[in-house]
Amino acid sequence: MKPLLFALMALAHALASAQDVTLQDVARMPAPQILHSEPAASDGITVRHIVFRSTEVGGVPNEVYAVLAAPRHAGPHPALLVLHPGRAAAQAAIAEEWARKGYVAISPDLPGIANPDLAPRSGGLWKQRPYGADRWTVSPSLAHSTVFQSLAAGAGAIRLLQQMDNVDAKRIGIIGASWGSYMTTVLAGLLGEDIRAAYAVWGAGFFEDTVFATNLASLSDAERSRWQSALGAEHYLPRISARFFIAGASNDRAFYLPSLVRSYENIQAPKGIVFGPNADHDAGGYAGGPPPDGRNWTAQEVTFFEHALKGIGVPLPHVDTVKLAPQFAEVQVEAEAGVRELALFHAPAGTPWPQRRWTQLAAERIKVIGGKRYRIDLSGLEPGAWYVIATDLRGVSASSLPKPLDGQRL
Repeated sequence: MKPLLFALMALAHALASAQDVTLQDVARMPAPQILHSEPAASDGITVRHIVFRSTEVGGVPNEVYAVLAAPRHAGPHPALLVLHPGRAAAQAAIAEEWARKGYVAISPDLPGIANPDLAPRSGGLWKQRPYGADRWTVSPSLAHSTVFQSLAAGAGAIRLLQQMDNVDAKRIGIIGASWGSYMTTVLAGLLGEDIRAAYAVWGAGFFEDTVFATNLASLSDAERSRWQSALGAEHYLPRISARFFIAGASNDRAFYLPSLVRSYENIQAPKGIVFGPNADHDAGGYAGGPPPDGRNWTAQEVTFFEHALKGIGVPLPHVDTVKLAPQFAEVQVEAEAGVRELALFHAPAGTPWPQRRWTQLAAERIKVIGGKRYRIDLSGLEPGAWYVIATDLRGVSASSLPKPLDGQRL
């Protein structure tokens, strides 16, 4: 056993030092070395502040700080990787809240996605660079991209969870917001069956349909092709086997609505989606939205993971458009808890997605036509797009995909 362990450690060191390391190499690496670990005072849970070794860049290893929170009672417990948005850092309050709900939760600083000023315990070349620098580079190696480095840190955190005695390695999930949502998407595809469930808030793939399109356009054709083929979330979407849910915002200023729709369409695993109407990079506007305490991003992720990782309750609702005609559509709503409300929203065309105004239309436009199926009256609406939000009796929601009234793609 020891020779195998030494061989794995040697492989990890070699990969961490290599200049041509790939994400697939990262996915094969064992749990990283923990360089520092100290307990923290907590109420009813255990909390540790750790620093682990991650990808080496330019001869300097990334040292990644993470908060690790767990229930005090014996496991094994389900576990979650919590990935912060851009300009943030390790999400201690959210990780601790998950621990109080019965999960082992780890939330690391993401190199180059984290604000260096908010990550004093992490180390690496990215700490010496301005916030946001080096995300879009592939030179002199892919590992010099801080997006790559952040994904490596996330993968390392998953490997740490898997080798913990108090974690059920078959019940691991990921949740992330904004840049963390993109990371959630890529890691779920990269790590495949190691991830049981994932919840992406305010982002996914297809960066050409996002505010980051200008960053991609600034690269040479060769650099852009290399960056997208290695780091574009769209290449990992078909590889996802986890139950996946996207909580989006119809007017998101960063991840435009078509990027979320295209991402959803390319996921082949069990999936769901919701769009907050008129929401801009937050998940408000529907039942199940953000609570005032800030310890969740949408609140309904709690219901999602309780079912997906603990087998408690029933899934979030699911809405499919099963028939589309010029004057009407039919949607099918799967809601094991029962449907409390089905709401129809419409936005006229003619303005960029972040500026469109979504209006809830009269309930009389929605008719039950039998079982789980509803007929949606689209007559008289001006050109634009529409979708419905289904809310079940628990107060959690899911949407149909927005559809253009002319039958074309968004």
